[in-house]
Amino acid sequence: MRRNTNAPTTAEHFAAWAGIASADARARWSAIADALVPVHAGRKAFVLEDDLDALERSSPGDEVRLLPNKDAFLQARDRELLFTDAAHRKAVFPMLGGPGVVLAGSTPVATWRGAAKGKGYEVTVSAFGRLSKTVAGAIEDEAERVAHVRGKGHLTRVVTT
Repeated sequence: MRRNTNAPTTAEHFAAWAGIASADARARWSAIADALVPVHAGRKAFVLEDDLDALERSSPGDEVRLLPNKDAFLQARDRELLFTDAAHRKAVFPMLGGPGVVLAGSTPVATWRGAAKGKGYEVTVSAFGRLSKTVAGAIEDEAERVAHVRGKGHLTRVVTT
């Protein structure tokens, strides 16, 4: 059975995620302290000991996905872990109207926005760096699926900036 985990994390991120006071989160954290093990993920964080093996054995897939801007994956509070570059975090999480994120495997490689264009759909991709031909082609394929799901007959084009 695949477990859903938001680890590695900290008591502070747990408080923000759960919408509870920091003191309450620290008390809950202390109650399960014997079940937690420290790990280093760019900073000191913790994971349930029962989940450590699955976390260590996990490997990113090679799929490319266009995540919408309110996807649960992007709602985690430890944004520094996913977006180590401050400029990328700023691009993904602006004050208003955030874009979606393009994942290649488990790595964010770009932001994206979609717009209806007549009977078609246009996707604009802003890459964080150079995209390989394989990833660019996979983005086109995924954008075609998004266009279909959004009720458009076809993808008009993908614009990469």
